[in-house]
Amino acid sequence: MDHLKNTDTKFEKTISQDSETVRFREISTVRPNILEAANHIFDEHKGLMNRLEKL
Repeated sequence: MDHLKNTDTKFEKTISQDSETVRFREISTVRPNILEAANHIFDEHKGLMNRLEKL
């Protein structure tokens, strides 16, 4: 029953034009802290980012 633990999985439903086929595709989850991660990377490479900004 371990496969039933994650109930937050989201799916996208696609129906073919002839309505004969229905497909479900799992929608990958995005990390909610992506901005925090980007800021961390920017801060980590601040010198390089400043040099690139001046080009």
